[in-house]
Amino acid sequence: GPTTRVFMGAELAVRLESALRQRVAIEFSDDLAESLTRAGAGREVIIIGDRSAVTHGAQKAGLKSQPVAELTGLDGETTLAAAFVARSSDPAKTLKDIAGRRLLFGLTEADGKSTAALATLRAAGVELPARPVRRPVYTDAALDVLDSDATPLPVAVVPAYALRLMEGCGSATPGALKVIGTTTPVPFITVFVADAIAVEKREKILNTLLGIRSDARLLKALESRDGFKPLNSGSQSS
Repeated sequence: GPTTRVFMGAELAVRLESALRQRVAIEFSDDLAESLTRAGAGREVIIIGDRSAVTHGAQKAGLKSQPVAELTGLDGETTLAAAFVARSSDPAKTLKDIAGRRLLFGLTEADGKSTAALATLRAAGVELPARPVRRPVYTDAALDVLDSDATPLPVAVVPAYALRLMEGCGSATPGALKVIGTTTPVPFITVFVADAIAVEKREKILNTLLGIRSDARLLKALESRDGFKPLNSGSQSS
């Protein structure tokens, strides 16, 4: 059969190959729009990533696709907030205390959490930067806060899980950074299936993803409590 291209983690490829009985090519992408354009508008593509970023990339590439499922986090939720992170010794306690500070965004402009962060700052009465300073990855933004000798200290805007992961992997000493504010949660990891994929095959893909909830090893690798949940479905998954 044809090759289905999947922009996602490798852990899921074997499951999909078995269910679809065809080769599944895995591709990791830093520029989703470019990758999708290269794949071609008529190709069978599955994309798994931040919903706002995928929507933006697909629109830019002219790829017609539909969201079919969401990945739950370790808390069982399918949404994620951004966090405002300061050095633990920083006197700032709330967002109102960081007026005039340099903000380092560890989020792309297309990330819905970035938009939520700007809205949260606006609601707190903090003047928004004309052009937010962005770092390629959230760890860079957080570590720049730790390494800064500026007065006053900068504040990083990162995914809410960032601090836990950085402390867990040793890139940040536990307690070196603190959260002084969070945004309203926004949709997180979503599965999109290209319109070029037949309806019957889409159902196989969705059922395969929903079946992951019973695989403890794969759930751990995905850092997910309940695996994938169907999107826009009137019935509850069991």
